[in-house]
Amino acid sequence: MKLNNLIKYVIRFTFLQSVLTITTIYYFDNFLISNNAFKQIIYLNLVEDIQRFIPFINANSVSVDAVLVLLVFIFLIILYSTRFYTYVNELTFSLNKNLLDEYFQLYLLWTTYIFTTFYILRFENISRWYLFLFSLFVPVILLIFRNTEFLSSLLGRSITSESFLSINLDPDSNFRNLRIITFRKSLGNLEHADLGDDVSLINKIDKVNKNKKINLIVLNLDSQKTINP
Repeated sequence: MKLNNLIKYVIRFTFLQSVLTITTIYYFDNFLISNNAFKQIIYLNLVEDIQRFIPFINANSVSVDAVLVLLVFIFLIILYSTRFYTYVNELTFSLNKNLLDEYFQLYLLWTTYIFTTFYILRFENISRWYLFLFSLFVPVILLIFRNTEFLSSLLGRSITSESFLSINLDPDSNFRNLRIITFRKSLGNLEHADLGDDVSLINKIDKVNKNKKINLIVLNLDSQKTINP
């Protein structure tokens, strides 16, 4: 993995960790438990388990919030180890990428994880209704950070406001359903029979670009395997 990609990977992971951690702790304190006495009971359960199973850890350094941070971190490690979440191929067909299917996979993974850990760690007196809601909206956050279109919009670069220019691409071509162009506005299609005539091709592109900004150029090479760099 190149250094730039690694840095982007770490930043994305850290930002998602921060968002989920802050959301989880806030939601836990204000909705999942109704008062601090219940949180104290959970803390005492944690201390008891630590003294029983991992006595080499200082129980005084443990808190419920710290455990929640650790739970989120472990979940993201598990999630990022799956190709499903970390790999988004822009050259796949958008019609085959159903957001509901992606959400359902994230929901199953998150719900299984959080329900199991809460049970094992004896998180008692938690509101079942708010826990159910918690299982629903966290996958939404995860889905937003996985979807490149959503991310671009959050970062101030809306893909729907971008455009692309196609060359030798049939208007009815199924390739127009690729994720990389399906959300962008088409500036038209240039018919250019000879892609080897690069000077003429560049002039046509420049002519369009003078009037309308081109963010992406899509070339249909057909049977041609190479073009002039």
